[in-house]
Amino acid sequence: EWAEGTFITDSLPCFVPEIFTVVETGYTTATLQWSAADNQTQWSIHVWNSANDYNYDATEHPFIVTGLAQNLTYYAAVKAICGNGAAESEYSDTITFTTGQCAQVAGVTVTGITSRSAVVNWTPTGAPRYKVEYGDRGFPQGTGTTVFVENGQTSVTLENLAPDNNYSVFVMAICEEGVEGAWSERYDFATLEEQGIDVVNGNMNLSIYPNPTSDATTIALSGVNGEVQIVIVDMNGRTVMSDSMSCEGDCTKRMEVSGLAQGAYFLRVSGEGVNQV
Repeated sequence: EWAEGTFITDSLPCFVPEIFTVVETGYTTATLQWSAADNQTQWSIHVWNSANDYNYDATEHPFIVTGLAQNLTYYAAVKAICGNGAAESEYSDTITFTTGQCAQVAGVTVTGITSRSAVVNWTPTGAPRYKVEYGDRGFPQGTGTTVFVENGQTSVTLENLAPDNNYSVFVMAICEEGVEGAWSERYDFATLEEQGIDVVNGNMNLSIYPNPTSDATTIALSGVNGEVQIVIVDMNGRTVMSDSMSCEGDCTKRMEVSGLAQGAYFLRVSGEGVNQV
């Protein structure tokens, strides 16, 4: 008759991943890399700090861990999953990394103030996009008017403002989709009183000299009484410089343009009832 017995098969070792490193860190992500045995195709990554704990299932490496917070230090370890889950290795050595921070905007100023417009400027942070919020002085943030500035530009013209009114403005950097910096400190400014512009005898003359120029140019205006706004616009329609002047019949304004790139520009003179390019 048959005799019965039991036996246990040997298992292949599930090796611990080695050379666990951080390839790159982002604002809310980190790219992790490790060395693994040839037959390993599954891994489990543990990322944590004192406030958060994350686990990721990986089937390739390098692997990008997501959902992290800005400017925080994290710990990470990886282990191999062998035989479709039949065995697991020990965790690798622990590594640390710190996520990046989307910088707070500084250096906010307001120039070119008229009765109905103003130019907001700020120091670049390297972000590709910015958000500007403005409203009556001391307004609760989140209730103001929002303007988005694209292509890394660091100025924007606020229009359709109320004359002789007090305003506050804030600027925020947007480093990538869903990643924002802290709001800048509040900057307060006031628009000018409304002043009508009279065109003398129905005639207004505008001239620019020297033209072309490499360092400065003079804008000469005649036949106008009142305050006008001067805006220089490039061929892409972007405002690159602005100013204002008060005229009593004849007036001139010298503008330094040596910082502008070589090329052609439009100059617009505007005010109440006056708009000429």
